[in-house]
Amino acid sequence: MTSEQQSGHEELAAQVGIGLAGLVDTVEIGPAPLAALTAGGRRRLLRRRAALTGAVALVTVAVVGGGVLIGPGLRPADGTVQVTAAAGGTAAPSVSASPVVRDPLSPARVVVAQGVVDGKEWKTWAALWPLATKEQSLEQAKLIWQEQHAAGSDLPEPTAAYVQQYWQPASDVVNLYFTVDGIRLPYNGGLTLAAPGGTPASPTGPDGGLSGVLAGALGKGQSAAPVRVAVLTVGADVGKVVVTWADGSSYEPPLVALGGSSTRLIGVAERPGTTAASFKVYGTGGQLLGTNTSWLS
Repeated sequence: MTSEQQSGHEELAAQVGIGLAGLVDTVEIGPAPLAALTAGGRRRLLRRRAALTGAVALVTVAVVGGGVLIGPGLRPADGTVQVTAAAGGTAAPSVSASPVVRDPLSPARVVVAQGVVDGKEWKTWAALWPLATKEQSLEQAKLIWQEQHAAGSDLPEPTAAYVQQYWQPASDVVNLYFTVDGIRLPYNGGLTLAAPGGTPASPTGPDGGLSGVLAGALGKGQSAAPVRVAVLTVGADVGKVVVTWADGSSYEPPLVALGGSSTRLIGVAERPGTTAASFKVYGTGGQLLGTNTSWLS
């Protein structure tokens, strides 16, 4: 190679270097284009999610088939689908869901006890109607009555005077009723619970502190229920309740949360041939808080 050729190559190399340097200055350096790289993966993920949606729908149907109805006006309490066992049995696991909105004109419902009598499945339901304003209270009372009336109850339709007398400005209303093989009976019972933010239940005392109603007992305008069930309130300090029967057996009823209230419910059905010797109430730390002997004894 002559000296002139060598000089020409060096000049060309210098020009190429200058050009490349200028090109580098115009290139914006940033993160790798992950969006483009993962677009295909996202499309595959969306297809998988679409397939999973059908599976979730099947799970929901399975829960409904397990005994809890979810639909317009039939909502799980506190977002928890709670299926309790028959008296003396074991509780089925609860299924968590998203918290529900408290609507005074749309109740939250939960099963507090269930069992079988003469080959027919019975359930005791608690329908919690959240605290209504005074202006809404008559409409709420009429909706409750319409459900009762449709099931055959002959309780009178509530009036404005009735609501004025019985409306409580800090309480949720709980309607208790029975179904047999899915059909609601005319029987109705009632409770009131402190609404969230209201006065909580008092700490459990030595007497067990279990207040409530004996659902299924006959009263004016009522028909016989398949079994009597003690539906009792349980405060936030309680971890469990153990019922000991006179025949020596025992039962631990599930603590059922309802409508965002710190007060929970237990349901204990009477048992043929025996009575309840005691309801022992234990704290969240396992300590005995008190013993009640006045229910189902």
